[in-house]
Amino acid sequence: MFDFSLLPLFVSVLILTLIVLGIGIHFARNLFIMMLVIPVALVCVFSTYKTVTDILGYPIFQTIPEKSLYLAHTNDPNEEFIFVWIIQPREDRPKNVRILNTEENKQALENAKQRSAKGIPQQIKSSMTASERSGPTNTGNYESYDFMLDAQGVK
Repeated sequence: MFDFSLLPLFVSVLILTLIVLGIGIHFARNLFIMMLVIPVALVCVFSTYKTVTDILGYPIFQTIPEKSLYLAHTNDPNEEFIFVWIIQPREDRPKNVRILNTEENKQALENAKQRSAKGIPQQIKSSMTASERSGPTNTGNYESYDFMLDAQGVK
C-alpha cells in the first residue's frame, strides 16, 4: 500500500506539518484555532501523498469508464492484477488502471491486444451495468469491442 520511493516526500511534508503544529501549540491560547489547525495539517499530509501517487501514473484501482479506448496491458508480477492503459472518453492522456486478474479479463484483453495489433482500435467496457457493480472499484469482468465510426464519422 505504501510506496517507499515516495518516502522523502512524505517525510518532508510530515516535518512541515509538525512545524506548523508546533507553532500552533505555542500559540495554543485560542482553542478554535487549535481545533482547526491540527486536523487541517494532518489531512494535508495524507492528501498530498494520495495526490502525488495518483499523478505519478501508478496504476489506480477504479472501474474502467464506458467507451474507454484500449492501448495496452501487462500482468502484475504476482499475477494478482492486470495493468491496463486506457484513454478515457473526453480525455487526452492515457491512464493506467489496475483490474482483477480473472480468466475472463485475460481473454478479453488478449482479444483486444490481437485486434489492436491488426489496426482495429478497441474499446473496453464492463460486462456489468452500473447498478450491478459494488462501488467505484472494478470488481467485475470486462469485455472489448471494435471502435467503429459510422458513415457520418460519428460512433
